[in-house]
Amino acid sequence: MDQNNLSNQKADPLVSIGVPIFNGAASLAETITKLLAQTYQNIELIVSDNCSTDETQKICEIFATKDLRIKFFRQSENKGVGYNFRFVLEQARGKYFLWNAGDDTRSADYIAVNVAFLEAHPDYCASTSRARDEGGGFNPRWMGDRALTRDRAEDRILTYFKGWHRNSIFYSMYRREVLVDNPVLYGPEHLGQDWTMIIQLAKSAKFQRLEQGELVLGTGGISKSIRHLRSVRKRPIEFFFPHWQLIMFLKETSKDFSLWGRMRLCFRAWALDTRANLGRLINIFNW
Repeated sequence: MDQNNLSNQKADPLVSIGVPIFNGAASLAETITKLLAQTYQNIELIVSDNCSTDETQKICEIFATKDLRIKFFRQSENKGVGYNFRFVLEQARGKYFLWNAGDDTRSADYIAVNVAFLEAHPDYCASTSRARDEGGGFNPRWMGDRALTRDRAEDRILTYFKGWHRNSIFYSMYRREVLVDNPVLYGPEHLGQDWTMIIQLAKSAKFQRLEQGELVLGTGGISKSIRHLRSVRKRPIEFFFPHWQLIMFLKETSKDFSLWGRMRLCFRAWALDTRANLGRLINIFNW
């Protein structure tokens, strides 16, 4: 480790990066390498291994011995996706925080440009760079990384809740204070909980999407796992309306919106559940 990295350990890092991981050995080394190579160096990297059965633990331990910015934890048993995401947040010390999946990568300037924006714009709760799937192109509609900068909360949420998308905005850089004890993040797990959290934050603050920097989402995200979908559908009604809790949250959140705005949100929520049910039918033989 160079002297710059050593000196950064004397004070709390400005940026904390949480990497909740399970059986991610195939891509983890590249992900960690690129995070450590950020042009902005005052960071800490918090990796929580959810009791993996592959080489994940070994890879993390090797990296942790080489760079003091890495804090590695291994859970004694697999405690679920939600727990692991909350765990890395709870270990964070930085003013800013971001989650990074084990197969996602970011351009070397990602942290630098987003820190600069948030430092200059205290009215924004989060900022991210343009996103794409691995091997794909930039498309804010498909990736779900549109900027939510309108003055009215209704307009921000309508912009966000426009068609099904990858919700890459969830992997933004946040002001950590908006996530600590967050009522959605620490509430009951449900399908679309990441969407619910963005809606809750966008009700009171803005999100930026910068043209500088880049986020590349890997192909093995947990949201694509049928097992995960089954684990978060706990009520009978969720078999027919998979996003039931998200829809109920949206209904409560939009009470003070215009009638036209609420109607548009209702239609978009119906379209979201319709797509989810079609996806379930396509995968029915894998259940």
